[in-house]
Amino acid sequence: MKTNNFDYARAITKPDGIKIINKQSLAKKLGVSESTIYRMNKQKELPKPLLSPKGRIRGWLRSSIEAWITNSQRN
Repeated sequence: MKTNNFDYARAITKPDGIKIINKQSLAKKLGVSESTIYRMNKQKELPKPLLSPKGRIRGWLRSSIEAWITNSQRN
């Protein structure tokens, strides 16, 4: 019997085209540690993250991070 591995909850909450970057991936992309990401977020140096209902960082919209990087390189 074939099992269905499709995650319906994720499909509903994460529409096509929306890409989310987690803290680990963002740290790697920027070449910094996760603690630096935490500090940068706390000091509002990064775009606003997506939060869980309990207030934990779930990630950042890829589009907002890419725009932030582009703007940072211009300045």
